[in-house]
Amino acid sequence: MKFAIVALLGLTGAIKLADYGKDLSDPLGRNVAKDQHGDMHLSGYNGADEDEIMDNIFSRYSREGRTPSGHKTGQKLLMKDEAKLAAGTILEAAHKLKPSEVPGWLDANFEKAWDHFDQNHEGWIRYEETHTF
Repeated sequence: MKFAIVALLGLTGAIKLADYGKDLSDPLGRNVAKDQHGDMHLSGYNGADEDEIMDNIFSRYSREGRTPSGHKTGQKLLMKDEAKLAAGTILEAAHKLKPSEVPGWLDANFEKAWDHFDQNHEGWIRYEETHTF
């Protein structure tokens, strides 16, 4: 008897959860969140997109290292001057800052970030380490 009552209550609860009278989907078939706050802005980019942007830009600004005698080492390096240009490009491309805000942000933060990753003050970091920079 108790089982029948519990089953009946569960059935009525399930019926209340299902709302078959409304079509809640987007008319164009897009995956759109309906529960956004008024000020929330979704850029359409996610972490994987930003990784791809960073990889492309750091690859473009990195150069192959050379020995003191001028021979290529086979190791890609990002020099400090190019790193500042790459950082500005990434900040704009990943839609984190407006183009007018980038120089001020770099002036305020670049040296501290660079010193953290170039702890030996060599003036370069390896390409493999650029994603953490």
